[in-house]
Amino acid sequence: MDGERSKLAALSLPLLQGLCRARGIQPGRASKEDLVERLVAKRKAKDGEGEAAKKRQVQQQVQVEPEVAKVVLVQSGDTFALGSGLSGNLSGFRPLRCGCCAELFDLGKVRFSHDPKRFWCPKCRFRAMDPFNEVVDGGLLHMCLVTSAEHRFTLSLPLLKEWRAAGEAVWVRMVALDSAELLQVWPDELTLEADGRELFRITPPEKGHRRRDVPQELTYQLMAGPNALQLRVNAAAAGSGFALGVLRCSAKAPRKLCGEVPRAPASECLERLLFLLKARPPKEEDLQYFVAASEGFDGASKFEDLRTDVLGLDTSLAALPHLFGEA
Repeated sequence: MDGERSKLAALSLPLLQGLCRARGIQPGRASKEDLVERLVAKRKAKDGEGEAAKKRQVQQQVQVEPEVAKVVLVQSGDTFALGSGLSGNLSGFRPLRCGCCAELFDLGKVRFSHDPKRFWCPKCRFRAMDPFNEVVDGGLLHMCLVTSAEHRFTLSLPLLKEWRAAGEAVWVRMVALDSAELLQVWPDELTLEADGRELFRITPPEKGHRRRDVPQELTYQLMAGPNALQLRVNAAAAGSGFALGVLRCSAKAPRKLCGEVPRAPASECLERLLFLLKARPPKEEDLQYFVAASEGFDGASKFEDLRTDVLGLDTSLAALPHLFGEA
């Protein structure tokens, strides 16, 4: 029981409150320590001490046998909430802290085979994966883990017309939890319908070809108001660690995006370039050399030879004005 108490104490207050509600405990304004003790006491009462408690526990298990009790994190808007559980068993609760927002995310039965420090929750991945279509504040309209071959949900969009007029769009993105990269990933087969209408379909690639997975825009396929959506995936994708997100995004021009990138002085940039080039291991007989200024770009500074086994560029950047937006 001490192990369970320490595991509960590691959770945040909102998660503890949601877990209490899932187990029929009203959290009120109780402190974190009080909520932990209530949950532990609830667990002791369910386990029981004596024959009478054991009999009641057996009866409860028989009653809930048709359903599997799960503790899952569901995303709505920008906050996490715990789904309802029947038996209150924490055996399926596998939290992993997000390296971006530092919140706990429940992996459930999904396996994350990379360094835990590199894990990002789906919410943070959806926000960072496409800087040209930025997720607005409160723009996470729906998020779900694909745990079955079919998933139904309602998407209420009362302000969809206003979003269109403002140039905003509704996008659908999907990521694989067992990945440390910000990549759009679709399963082999997927269909998404709204009120019986097919919005888009993902099919397997042709033999010998590689499929290019990109997000899907639904701005003009959805209706203002409630939309009943139905997601279907192939059987192999169900429970394989896919997360779906419906997002409200605002397009960002490349010039505006470039203005948000921090700029370093030329000397610091050159120092980084020299470090990266010198840190590369040499190839056997495939070394090329180019001359670069080690102290500025005016052509009157000290020069040195550098390998270009990675950069096959021996042209001065000043001779490429189109890279800098000049005519």
